[in-house]
Amino acid sequence: MRGVDETVTVPTPIDARGARECLGLLAKVPMFQMSVPSLTSGEDLRFIVPAPIASPYAPPGCATRGFVAYDPARKKKVYLKDTWRVALESIEPEGKTYKLLHENHVRNIAPCLAAGDVSTDLYHATQAHTYIVCKWACPRVSGSTAVNLTPHRHYRLVLDIIGVKLTEFKKSREVVLAVRDALYAHEDAFKCGVLHRDISPSNILITDGGGILVDWDLCKHINVSSGPRQSTRTGTWQFMSAALVRFRDIPHTVHDDLESVLYVILWVAIIYSPS
Repeated sequence: MRGVDETVTVPTPIDARGARECLGLLAKVPMFQMSVPSLTSGEDLRFIVPAPIASPYAPPGCATRGFVAYDPARKKKVYLKDTWRVALESIEPEGKTYKLLHENHVRNIAPCLAAGDVSTDLYHATQAHTYIVCKWACPRVSGSTAVNLTPHRHYRLVLDIIGVKLTEFKKSREVVLAVRDALYAHEDAFKCGVLHRDISPSNILITDGGGILVDWDLCKHINVSSGPRQSTRTGTWQFMSAALVRFRDIPHTVHDDLESVLYVILWVAIIYSPS
């Protein structure tokens, strides 16, 4: 049977009631408990989330869902990310990247409480890429023997902060300060050998008096020599640099990320600022 997830259980009535009160939910909303490995001790931590609401998404991608979750141990809100990470040896899981960034005192990033793969590979790892050599697999248009399929692994990550979307600013100053702080985070990370590579409005959040840069799952360790890790470009197409969009084979550099920052500011200002 596919779809088995033993890390999701039903919380106790007391915990479920506490979660609904903390998250401002009605008593009839179903609640579920998820366990995620602690980033420091490795022990499973419990978090309670409402039942997810199915939303349409394209088959390619990471099928990411985000929850404002309840931490019953500390009785507070946290952010829980449920996704299917790219399962390639050259791409570090996001939790390990957060650990590296915190060890190097990178500014303006979210505190990461827990992160890890869900259960075992038996039910929580994609298998389609193992069939690309089969005779019935569709060939690529270029004439090669098989398509390129990227393996993915079910993964969860918990951040100890709830930010506000960049597009939900109350004053334009909030956007400027949030982007400024994201640039500080980007600069610090680059100095310790990490390039974000996915600068977009959804990855910059507004916090009290500033902002944070999130979603480090597609970053690259620039001190490690390697060629392209995937067959497709990394990042959000609408905010990629002109060079990356035009030339498929050039490497992604820090200058491309900085150009993306300009596009983020222009897009938010034009689309969301009062006219």
